[in-house]
Amino acid sequence: MSWKNKIGSCFGSADMIYAIHPSDIKSANELVKTAMEEGVGFNEFCTAMEN
Repeated sequence: MSWKNKIGSCFGSADMIYAIHPSDIKSANELVKTAMEEGVGFNEFCTAMEN
């Protein structure tokens, strides 16, 4: 699974706040790990998160 497919699971479903709930934090950690493993640069990561 591409790292970009994991972005949505890092945000709260009701408030859309990034990584506040424990399950969102776990998803965010997995997202960063996968992105790093895929060699994603910082700028590409930030751009995808903003979109």
